[in-house]
Parts: sequence; C-alpha cells; structure tokens
Amino acid sequence: MSDLFFYKRIEKRKEKDEAGKEIEVERTYWDCFNVSKVVRGMWMSEGVFSLLLDDGHEQAQDQRVPILSKDGKTAKGYEVKRVRDWYYTQVNLFPDDAERFRKAHDPELWMEELEKENKVDIGVD
Repeated sequence: MSDLFFYKRIEKRKEKDEAGKEIEVERTYWDCFNVSKVVRGMWMSEGVFSLLLDDGHEQAQDQRVPILSKDGKTAKGYEVKRVRDWYYTQVNLFPDDAERFRKAHDPELWMEELEKENKVDIGVD
C-alpha cells in the first residue's frame, strides 16, 4: 500500500433539486494511483499538474463512418464499424496535491527539506 498516492478529485455536475430546478453540485473524491506506474508529469496551462501512467489499455467502440465511393471522395452512405484505440491513464493533480507529490518523490527537494529542518547534512558545499 505504500506505493499508492492519494489525491483529491473534484467532480462538478448538474442535478435537479426538490423543486425540479437544475443546480450545479460539486463532489470531492479521494482517488489514488500506484506511484511506480508514473511515466511523465508536466504542468498544464490550467494550473494543473498532469501525470501519465504506464497502464496502457485498449478500448473498442462502435463508430459511424462514411462509405466512400470508388474515387474515395464522396460518401455513398454510412456504416457502423468497431474502432479500437489505445489509451493511457492521465491523472490531474491540483497544485496542493502536486506539491505533496513532488516533495514525496523528488530526492533533491526531500533532502533540502530535511536540511532546512536541521535533521541531516547532505555534505554539499
């Protein structure tokens, strides 16, 4: 269990109240992922730290695709085909969770924190 990192995920959705009026509801969930599966992390423009996990999986779904004529330019109609795609899990961390993740898994930062607290001298001058 020590390889799991717990983070906060907020989900917003619309629901109807008792009077039937549509309202926006915000729910908070505590999710987790296996730290050893992290392949890459990067800051996104929305102020979110995004992690890509090494857990590729295939998903198949039916899609409506055009039936092309022999010239390949005009559609004669449509047919439903099973389309397969390969996906990886992407985890988005809010800034406070991202900082906790970084402090827990960045050795230099971890050592700097210990040095600030005078708990260890890393011997770098």
